[in-house]
Amino acid sequence: MYENHSDDYSDDLYGADSFAGTPDGQPTGHDYVSGGPLGRRVSTSATWSQPELTSGAERMKLAVEPRSTIERPLRLAYIGPNFQIGGVRQHAIALAKFLDSDRIRLDRFLLTDPTGLTGKAHDNLPAPVAICDDRALDRLANECDVALVWGSGLNRLRRLRGLQRVFVAHGETAWTRTTLQSLAPVIDHVVAVSERVKRRVCDGFPTTTILNGVDTARLSLANPVEAVRERFAFAASDFVIGAVGRLTREKCFDLLIETVSRLPARFKLLLVGSGSRSAELLDFANRLIPGRFAVVAADDYLGDYFAAMDSLAMVSAHEGFSLVVAEAMMCGRPVIATPVGCVPELISDRVSGVIVEPTVDSIAAAATGLANHPHWARGVAEEGRQIARTRLLASRMARDYERLLIRLCGTATDAAASKTPIRAASMLADGVMYEDEAGSEA
Repeated sequence: MYENHSDDYSDDLYGADSFAGTPDGQPTGHDYVSGGPLGRRVSTSATWSQPELTSGAERMKLAVEPRSTIERPLRLAYIGPNFQIGGVRQHAIALAKFLDSDRIRLDRFLLTDPTGLTGKAHDNLPAPVAICDDRALDRLANECDVALVWGSGLNRLRRLRGLQRVFVAHGETAWTRTTLQSLAPVIDHVVAVSERVKRRVCDGFPTTTILNGVDTARLSLANPVEAVRERFAFAASDFVIGAVGRLTREKCFDLLIETVSRLPARFKLLLVGSGSRSAELLDFANRLIPGRFAVVAADDYLGDYFAAMDSLAMVSAHEGFSLVVAEAMMCGRPVIATPVGCVPELISDRVSGVIVEPTVDSIAAAATGLANHPHWARGVAEEGRQIARTRLLASRMARDYERLLIRLCGTATDAAASKTPIRAASMLADGVMYEDEAGSEA
């Protein structure tokens, strides 16, 4: 009989020091639908916050890292269609939170899609939000030093002269590649969020890979693991496969529903997210696995949900990074994943996670192996957690952006003064050869 070992994954992230309270001290309510012939909606309340974990080595590194010689902090703008939900939103919020404000400040958000300003989706972003029109761009050109940009609708960037324009490649598909190529005349540098994105999207552009980072405050616990599982009607002997993300087609959550339907009854499914396929997926799950699933409408403060899982499955058709993989690894949950986004460079198959094909048989085999071999599952989870703590903290991501953006701004100034091409100057800045010196394939 398989025994649930959720507590065996816990450490100081999920330990006694975890406590309740969102950053603003207000309760966060999440609704979930529990599997059954009709499904039922139950309101749950969870509140918590915890400072991000930072290793002693990283603290020492930050303490001795030389300060920039710039006379004032660089002012940064982030431009894109929207920042409503998902990895792009968390990327922006984490940058604003962890950038050293004495060096760089995220000053404003500009939306290239005017419809993105409707509703309250952008109300809690950490800087003012405005429509990206000509007037806003003219102000930005006079007041900011760097513009991070993503997505489409960026043709107006030609108005931005005299500051660095850095494209953040959040996706690995042809759409991102085509968008980047269309902006070639107005882009000074590219940041790829994974090596896979760099290889597939950024060829021909000066590119630096900076992995996205996890803000561990999003992952603290508000409730005991047993209470969370009981709320979803998951027994201690159940093996809960979890998935987190937008309920959209490319996430392939229907594949997980079908997988669970082929496995023994002790295998359950926890879907965390919302999106255009919510009703469709709920109907599909009620038909295939009635009473064996729960769907939670949540996209923030996810610690309770990760803790309730025995494994996190990410089986997307494509990803730029896949923040949920990093978060699950940080929480000490063994990851089952297709080889997209950050997976190839972070996960060694069957060592720090299980890499699968996007098929029912492959996913089912991985889940069965983890369920039947809990000691191996704990070892995989621990390997993944160590990788996450070493490479995937949001504070590390912010330091990488600081170094890159300060270097780009500095070399741009030097190049203008000496009439030296910016790209050549950036290769020699500080006497260091950077990973982008030979273009995107360096």
